[in-house]
Amino acid sequence: MFTFEDQHPPTRQASPVSAPAVQTKKHIDAGYLSKAKVPYVDNQRALIESDHPVTAGIALAGTGKTSTAVGYTDARPHLRTLYLAFNTENAAEGRQRFGRHVTARTPHSIAFSMLSQEQRAHVTHRWNAMTVRNALSMRNYRAAATVCAIINDFCVSDDEHFDSLRHGYSAIERLGVDHSLAERCMGMAQSLWQMMWQEGSGVPISHDAYFKRFVMKRPNLGVDLLIFDEAQDANAVTAQLVRTQAQEHGTRVLYLGDEHQSIYAFRGAVNAMRNLPESVVRYPLTQSWRFGPRTATLANLVLSQLKNETLELQGMGSDHKWDPSKPYAYLARTNAELIAQAVAAQGEGIYWVGGIERYRVDMLLDVWRLANHLHHQIQDKFISNNFNSWDDYEQVAMISADPEMRIMVKLIEDYEDDIPEIVDQLKDKAERQSKVSQFILTTAHRAKGLEFDQVQVGEDFKACEDAELWLSEKHHEAPYPEQEVNLLYVALTRAKSYVKSGSDMAAWYRNLQTHLENRVSKYDPSQAPGVGYPDKSGQQSNKTNNGIPAPTF
Repeated sequence: MFTFEDQHPPTRQASPVSAPAVQTKKHIDAGYLSKAKVPYVDNQRALIESDHPVTAGIALAGTGKTSTAVGYTDARPHLRTLYLAFNTENAAEGRQRFGRHVTARTPHSIAFSMLSQEQRAHVTHRWNAMTVRNALSMRNYRAAATVCAIINDFCVSDDEHFDSLRHGYSAIERLGVDHSLAERCMGMAQSLWQMMWQEGSGVPISHDAYFKRFVMKRPNLGVDLLIFDEAQDANAVTAQLVRTQAQEHGTRVLYLGDEHQSIYAFRGAVNAMRNLPESVVRYPLTQSWRFGPRTATLANLVLSQLKNETLELQGMGSDHKWDPSKPYAYLARTNAELIAQAVAAQGEGIYWVGGIERYRVDMLLDVWRLANHLHHQIQDKFISNNFNSWDDYEQVAMISADPEMRIMVKLIEDYEDDIPEIVDQLKDKAERQSKVSQFILTTAHRAKGLEFDQVQVGEDFKACEDAELWLSEKHHEAPYPEQEVNLLYVALTRAKSYVKSGSDMAAWYRNLQTHLENRVSKYDPSQAPGVGYPDKSGQQSNKTNNGIPAPTF
């Protein structure tokens, strides 16, 4: 049974990384690999056999990350092991796949179990500006939103205290509030934080808040081995919890993840796979049995040419031709592109991964209401708060080149008064089971961790275009669009038998050599002998590409 041995904060002095409490036993069953039923490849075997106290599995897409983790734990049945999962679905899968000596939990579920009954009663799923306004009896909604932003930023950070420069001014940038308001709100945020934990205060507690407080206590999770899965998507406070186990409690740690699948920076993810200490021993996992050489080549092109990655995916599966008679998944960048595809198909035979209600189909109806001067009926607060008229919306869509807004504009122009009926039809015709569907719709964000036989990548991905512009023109005033490149890589690698790229991406692949020549010609070869990619720290690098050939189309 999972236990926590010490819930009180230990001394703040971090001890060096050391082996866990079970020092007298050999950490690995030497005969495990010879009798294992799974045919592990060489790079998996190397990781499983590793006896370093802190290890990282650098697992590219489809390379058997979870099966390797199972092998790693099965080879150490005497170690009390915690599999720290990214979400409840991963935890549930872990409970099915790992041995009985492994406990699979999410970080938040562990922290929640440490709350008192009173505190649990005040945990809320709807923590937002309205929650803050009600808790502090505030009239000013903008101030409440600022307090909310400050607390949220603090909760996902590894900071010990509220920092006006970091948390206060991040609210200034995100919400556009002035400095004086941010400074006032900083004090209110600190007061609200204290009120959350006062007995009898009745202040709602967010999930991130109780987890933050739990980590600040430097808890000992009471295990010998910790498997930290999807580490590239961890926020700073979760990464801090893992570091504490290794540095202060002597727990063995295995980090697992793929830095190129980091797609949740907008949620505060800090990509722990990139920020590993130099002392961590890294083992690459590069052989993928999910797909064949063609898909691997596409993924390698994206990683090598747009991210300067030198590791290469090996597609060990089989390549097949696109079969229009078989079901396929359409992966888009935006909800709007999925809605456009569903409208074109008249809603027939479509399965929406996770349910249609998750894709904001009603957003199309709200945009239609805006176009028809029905502002009072708009449900989406972003639309109602930011646009006074349809002209405003069209202008922003044109100036910003936002793909989601542009798709919405085109849908309104194409279907006009039919929009309400179309939205109703999409909801009514949505299939509830994927096995009866010819057409599967989801975003690349939701597709992460999933796989499909056939995948068509939507036309609303701008990763190649944006990255090429940055690399060619050196627009350093703007950040490199790494998250967009990662998202494209995730989409491409969901396919098992065939991935079909949009026409724009296919054109980019075909013209890759021209892109490279144009890029290099921008520089004095004596000053910049390489193409000039951003390295993994975001700084400029002069490394050349690895020469992966483009596939044929």
